[in-house]
Amino acid sequence: MILELLADAFEHAKISHSFFEAKKTINKLGLHYTKIDACPNDCMLYLGEDRDRDFCKKCKTSRWKAKKKVQLLVLQVTNKKRFQQRF
Repeated sequence: MILELLADAFEHAKISHSFFEAKKTINKLGLHYTKIDACPNDCMLYLGEDRDRDFCKKCKTSRWKAKKKVQLLVLQVTNKKRFQQRF
């Protein structure tokens, strides 16, 4: 979204259209960047003294994505004799 905004603002500039291309360009120029985690609701950045927090100060949302529940796989046994032989 930001890359698109920059491309619209600077029509004559050659701006990357993807994050991957932008990272490659930054690395080729010898510049470095630091990844900073943010609250999923954009309330705060996990930076400085808040770097090790697991929940947002403002909205109490977890910093980490919740694990999805494991779905059970139910198998239908079509041949009883074959099933009985294995177990």
